[in-house]
Amino acid sequence: MADIFISYASVDRPVARRLADTLEAHGWSVWWDYRSLRGGQHFHRIIEEAIHDARVVIAVWSKASVESRWVRDEATLALEENKLVPLRIDMARLPLGFRSIHTIDLSPWTEENESEPFERLVKDLDHYLSPANSSSRLEHPGIPDTSDLWTATLVGKDQKRAQIAPIVPGNQDAKRWLTKTTADEPAAQAAYDRSDYVTAPSIARPTAERDDPATQYKVGVQYEFGLGVQQDFAEAACWYCKAADQGNAAAQYNLGSMYQNGRGVAQDYTEAMRWYRKAADQEHAGAQYMLGMLYENGKGVPMDMAQARAWMQKAAATGNQDAKRWLTKNN
Repeated sequence: MADIFISYASVDRPVARRLADTLEAHGWSVWWDYRSLRGGQHFHRIIEEAIHDARVVIAVWSKASVESRWVRDEATLALEENKLVPLRIDMARLPLGFRSIHTIDLSPWTEENESEPFERLVKDLDHYLSPANSSSRLEHPGIPDTSDLWTATLVGKDQKRAQIAPIVPGNQDAKRWLTKTTADEPAAQAAYDRSDYVTAPSIARPTAERDDPATQYKVGVQYEFGLGVQQDFAEAACWYCKAADQGNAAAQYNLGSMYQNGRGVAQDYTEAMRWYRKAADQEHAGAQYMLGMLYENGKGVPMDMAQARAWMQKAAATGNQDAKRWLTKNN
């Protein structure tokens, strides 16, 4: 059983080799196909078994690997088993479903192990592979613990403005949330109750068009995840923007995420910061956490660890488990 499985495109083999050698020098065992596969083996089965056995799977994203069916399949299996640690070696646009996962930018890394991006990778791996974290469930940086997902808290006296924990692409809790959330029209709510995501949007949309922010946010969720409508990130961003402009904290958070990841809008870390800040000022824990991450990584703002810590402390006080883990790791 290897500690680490490396998934990569064949053209990136020099990077994979350097990465494997360096991680092994840190004391971890590494499985990668060029070194670990033997002649005569059925590589489909061997690779699947190696991913199952590994404690962490590193997906090396590049312009070549995002086009590789093998790398996508291996990363998907690793994500399903909660053991994916993605990194990127160039500015390739990540595949749909992986864009909301915190991805380490290793493009500046050279042979110098002491470089900041590589040290961040080592720090994360040391956390995941330490005996104290032997659980099979790996908490991805930037993604909340799923036990916190879809916990609604009322903001002020306006019961239509609910703070919803961040959305993980493909998570079935999105559908459950839409089912449980009260719609303005009984007919729309009845459609949500029976998971009819074709009828419900057509009923809810007129309410959204009358500038109801809660319904606008809900329509945005449906377009982002293709629930009863054709998935359309640009349309989702449009509805989030309508709700965000009216002060809906959840929409502000999701709009910030779309700007951060370039989904439906041009990637713009400054805009991401602006919308995260608006949500954070309403005590949205996910937005507070993301502000901390952006300050830590110098995205949209100059790198500032004091600001990063301050926002992490606010997020932790609001109950964000990732912020609590960040503070523990960065004492």
